[in-house]
Amino acid sequence: MSPLVRAVGRALFGDYELYAIYAIDTAPGRRPVGDAPGQAMFVPLNGPEQLPAELSEVAAYAGPEAALFGLRVGKNYVAACAFQWGRRYARERGFIPLADGEAKLVQITTAPAARGQGAARTLIAAASSAMAKRGFVRLYARVWRGHQASQKAFVAAGWEQCAWVVGLRVLNIAPRLRLTFGRLRP
Repeated sequence: MSPLVRAVGRALFGDYELYAIYAIDTAPGRRPVGDAPGQAMFVPLNGPEQLPAELSEVAAYAGPEAALFGLRVGKNYVAACAFQWGRRYARERGFIPLADGEAKLVQITTAPAARGQGAARTLIAAASSAMAKRGFVRLYARVWRGHQASQKAFVAAGWEQCAWVVGLRVLNIAPRLRLTFGRLRP
């Protein structure tokens, strides 16, 4: 895209959002398989204090109507993620309208030394399975349009892209307009 087209687009619509929305149906009979291979161990986290500094951004999502999970290799955490649901998600995030029995993976972080080794895929699959065991029947995630590593990790974990969400401000005036292309629910 030429600099002129970008400049005109920014003048008309301001900064934009473009997210791919991924989902997985975790209803009985369709649950993901989430065993951690080899030396990796999947761990539901009791609190954020267990996480090293490089994964600490996930800790901000701890609390009521949230679940944190980690992936350890030996004694070291290599990845962590957080899901939210219910009123808390609607109040704090609200990007996707969630129904009862639905949750959204709101953050996943992989330690720099573990990137490209399948840690995110393993954690996403294992955490999805754990959320299914807690009674959640559908899970969502949003991934920035250009984040190919994340997109590949979700697909490898059994999730499917179900929609695109575009956000923009016409003439750069609030509120942001969000358009969804695709279907959030089957």
